[in-house]
Amino acid sequence: MKIMMFETPTLERDGSVPFGVLYAASSVFREGHDVKIIDLVKNEYSYIELRNIIIDFAPDLIGMGGITSSYKNCKALVKNIKNDFRQLPIVAGGVISSVSDLLLKSVGVDYIVHGEGEKTFPELVNAIEHGKSVSEISGISFLDKERIVRTAQREQIERLDDIPMPHYELLDMEKYLEPAEKWFQRYFSQDIEAFELMGDRAKGKRFLFPIITARGCTHKCIFCYRHHKGLRQHSVPYVISMMKHLHEKYQVDVFQINDELTTGNRQWVMEFCDAIIHSDMDILMIVLSARVDTVDEEILTRLREAGCIMINYGYESGSDIMLKEIRKGVSRDQALKAGLLTKKIGIKSVPEIIIGFPSETNNTVDETIDFLKRLDTWPISVNTPIPFPETTLWKYAIEKNLISDKEDFVSNYRRGLFVNFTKYSDLKVQFFVTKVKYETLLHWLKRRKKYCEYFITYIKCIFLLYVKPVLPNRINKIIQLLYFKLSNTSV
Repeated sequence: MKIMMFETPTLERDGSVPFGVLYAASSVFREGHDVKIIDLVKNEYSYIELRNIIIDFAPDLIGMGGITSSYKNCKALVKNIKNDFRQLPIVAGGVISSVSDLLLKSVGVDYIVHGEGEKTFPELVNAIEHGKSVSEISGISFLDKERIVRTAQREQIERLDDIPMPHYELLDMEKYLEPAEKWFQRYFSQDIEAFELMGDRAKGKRFLFPIITARGCTHKCIFCYRHHKGLRQHSVPYVISMMKHLHEKYQVDVFQINDELTTGNRQWVMEFCDAIIHSDMDILMIVLSARVDTVDEEILTRLREAGCIMINYGYESGSDIMLKEIRKGVSRDQALKAGLLTKKIGIKSVPEIIIGFPSETNNTVDETIDFLKRLDTWPISVNTPIPFPETTLWKYAIEKNLISDKEDFVSNYRRGLFVNFTKYSDLKVQFFVTKVKYETLLHWLKRRKKYCEYFITYIKCIFLLYVKPVLPNRINKIIQLLYFKLSNTSV
């Protein structure tokens, strides 16, 4: 069969390597099917252009991947395809399967793959190709007239090494290889201390590319949606082989490990680091997701020796009250200890904070600011909570009538304050977010005696916190326009 796979963009066109689509495409490619991936995040096509691409390739089946906030774009694409290619079956999977009822009834998708698709998708393709019944295939849903049929849940793949390595050649790899220098500039340009700690390690590094070494997590925070229960990891030889392939063929020198939890298995981490140290690869690593209760001095030291230059912890909050509410499973003291130890070892960390859970107050916000000041690092990431379908937070939002229309919600997702869980006004929550960002930055600048930048930031902070909220929207728009023009004027 000829199979065309689409990665659908969010409304804000966020996206990196479309791993879900890539793994699914690789699973059917290795069974002899002709597969083409179209990443609509990296490539902005008009539908007329896409229609011509579909006509030229003449697929027998369409696959759709994306996250929940891709729903609106996915719906528009499927509607257009169904209008022009009525007999072409469409299969959707990935995180977007959390709204399978909408995809089947409102969008027109024919089949949904739930959970891991490396076994389910090839079975479904085989059944469609040979005109067989799909009702015995585990892990899918479909419409039988107007009734949604969901088959038995498919068991997780316990041995991740049973999954063949992704066939990277299905991607236009040039679009995903980020110049290492560009990445260093983004995260280290302001933090001279961290850059100096890195020393000469960044010199000569060519490209950054993400990889996945594990699936799942040992915990379940109330805001987190995942298919995978528990932590499973590829073997160290499997990961090393994948890294060597990318290193040799695509000149990848910086690996961004995109797991949900990389440090959950102490023995695995130590073996992995030893394998990197004793390999012939001169590489650097970024660990995007670690828990503060899974690291200590020995592990952090070994990670640095293996080339790790940055670890991100999902701190979420610096308040024990908030950490308990979101079921983080750690304390403020644990988080602070891990963050300071990471810094001491010489590994940079970008704190990830979420402001605006139900119990948030002025005091919890101040505790978080104090926590970040103690960490003394920049940049930081501060967001507000988003209740995605099938999460505990989603159920809470439904119970409290904070979400009345599921389709409207997933169709209009955007960054910023989307659902207000607190007892405060939207304006007050935005105030909290701005306060966390700017008080942390002001502290960081003052500690480094960057007085000119401190003064400019202080003025901006006062404006954002106390002046902007009381100005008419029209005046704010004019100010934003002027600021944009001044910021982009070359001197």
